[in-house]
Amino acid sequence: MYEALHNAHRLIAHLEQVRDPDALRRALEEANLITPDFFHNLVLDHNSLRFASMSATMRKTDVCEVQVKDNDGMPYQLLMRHDSNWRGQSFKFECVGCFGDDPTCGVCGGSGWGVL
Repeated sequence: MYEALHNAHRLIAHLEQVRDPDALRRALEEANLITPDFFHNLVLDHNSLRFASMSATMRKTDVCEVQVKDNDGMPYQLLMRHDSNWRGQSFKFECVGCFGDDPTCGVCGGSGWGVL
């Protein structure tokens, strides 16, 4: 899990430094920090994000869920997947429609994260 958190930290450092979403995606791809099917639900488009804390939970041997909070306390979910190394597979903000409390939510589809 250390390597997953280390790479999650590197990915977040890029988010905080690179302001252009296209340049950011290219930088993350070049640094091999995201999977080819990386899904971000607009997180890359918010160029003023600053993150304050993170914690991780192993979901499977090859999936680590990293919970991240920004400086305002808003939660995000960064899924790291291991193939050849740990890379970001998705980065989503918490659903503002249900905050994860409605399995029938039309905004996030009941996952509690991102938008459909």
